[in-house]
Amino acid sequence: MKIKFVVMLAAILMSENVLASTKPQKSDYFESVGGGFPLNGKELSMSLTVNTLKEIPVNSKLVVTFQNPKDKKSPLIKEYKVVKGQNTYNFKSDILECADNGKTYKISVNVINIQSNIVLSKHNQKLKFNLPEFLVKDRDIKSCK
Repeated sequence: MKIKFVVMLAAILMSENVLASTKPQKSDYFESVGGGFPLNGKELSMSLTVNTLKEIPVNSKLVVTFQNPKDKKSPLIKEYKVVKGQNTYNFKSDILECADNGKTYKISVNVINIQSNIVLSKHNQKLKFNLPEFLVKDRDIKSCK
């Protein structure tokens, strides 16, 4: 029982930080420092953590687009407020209905001027969903195929 718990814990931790399997990206405002597919019980989501490389204009908003594993043409979009002096942002998608093991998914962070709605900068990061098969079955993670 103890060995199974340790193996499951290691697999969960691996699923939460998968930037090791994809190259962390840098853009005008951000550097990717973490990301993955956190599991909360049987609920799966996508996350990205970035550090800021320079001050983001306070009259901006952050629009984050997560590739939807179920339907590539219908991305999952969330907006975040810019916080003056904040050095790290953690972006998390809503719960995913499915994900395909071994597949790479894309997250984009747009810095958008609130008044003009002009995109000032775009940050792209790819994350690979890669869990041991026993954990996919144990957590009942559905395939999108």
